Amino acid sequence: MTRISLLEDQKAIFTAQREELENKRSDIYVREQKAISDALSPFFSDFTPEVEIEVLRGSVYFRMAHPDYSYKKELFNIYLRENWNFDEKKESFNGVDLSYYTTSTKGVDSWELNRLFLLGKVAGVVRWNQDEIVDAANAAVLPFKEEYVRVYDQMNLIGQAIRELDIKITAVKKERIEFDLKNEGITFGVGCNIN
Repeated sequence: MTRISLLEDQKAIFTAQREELENKRSDIYVREQKAISDALSPFFSDFTPEVEIEVLRGSVYFRMAHPDYSYKKELFNIYLRENWNFDEKKESFNGVDLSYYTTSTKGVDSWELNRLFLLGKVAGVVRWNQDEIVDAANAAVLPFKEEYVRVYDQMNLIGQAIRELDIKITAVKKERIEFDLKNEGITFGVGCNIN
């Protein structure tokens, strides 16, 4: 077995470990999404069944069937404001933003009037429960922070090891080509670039 094949075998092991960690990270993300959804859904349980509510990391999307479209049209969204000042607090979120679009109606547009009615309802939820929403979201993501840190630390170490192996593999290939070039010469069947 040559040095290059030994190094490439080691790289393949590290690459498999990195893929395993990426899967673990994805699993953490899915579980975190479920926890956030479970924590925030009760705040919006009073909405009528025709309103589809989707909770994703940091966002709550509200949609409803529209008679002119074959899909559920966006009503409005709530975004959890992320806390980027990690030194002061360990909380992931520090506020709630309500995003909606404005329009005008021609005559009695029952869908738009219903959307405005629902917007008022969600505005009330945000107005009176903002702190509770933020606290619930922060409590939901807290258990996953340490898991993320461990996985990312391992991914960084493995990524560094792969980069170091790539450097060694390139050095060994270069050394081999230089040796062959000095001794018996080289006939390249395929182009080769060694830096």
